[in-house]
Amino acid sequence: MKIHWILLAAGLSRRFGENKLLYPVNGKKLYRYSLERMAALAEERQERLVVVTSHEAIRKELAGTKAEVVWNPMAETGIASSIHCAIRHLGIAEDVAYLFSVADQPFLRREDLGAFIEGFLRSSKAMGCMAHQEVWGNPAIFSGKYVKSLLSLKGDQGGKKILLESPEQVFVFDCEQEKAFYDIDEKKDLREF
Repeated sequence: MKIHWILLAAGLSRRFGENKLLYPVNGKKLYRYSLERMAALAEERQERLVVVTSHEAIRKELAGTKAEVVWNPMAETGIASSIHCAIRHLGIAEDVAYLFSVADQPFLRREDLGAFIEGFLRSSKAMGCMAHQEVWGNPAIFSGKYVKSLLSLKGDQGGKKILLESPEQVFVFDCEQEKAFYDIDEKKDLREF
């Protein structure tokens, strides 16, 4: 099964005080940690990588790269709008899985993401997510049969709503590192970097 890799990079960083995705962390913009991890795996598997953004600086930076940049003009309405933008850009296909990852998880390791994908593909499950000590988190993956459900999400509803509706269909990859799931919401969250 082919995977469409989708990086959600359109957030408004309300709690951070400035655009956190462009914030420099150890000489690299925060969103680039997620982007580089996904780009390496997508290229290895010869699959498409889409970056959904509402930030002109990100769009300009990625112009001419292998990443397909999709503009979200409705980012202020919530994460569902970015999910919709990605699916509309990629098209609906039942024989493809859609992997969604957020752009503010710099501690997640490429090898853990790769192991999650391999485990999902072997599992025969229709959806999957990474977890730590049974707490489900991002990234999450959905087979094409869940595209209509993803398109029905509204506002700040993310894919977790769909995962919880059919937990028997979810492959859960337990990641040992709790730190991998840290979302950077405030500058103090970067102290451990």
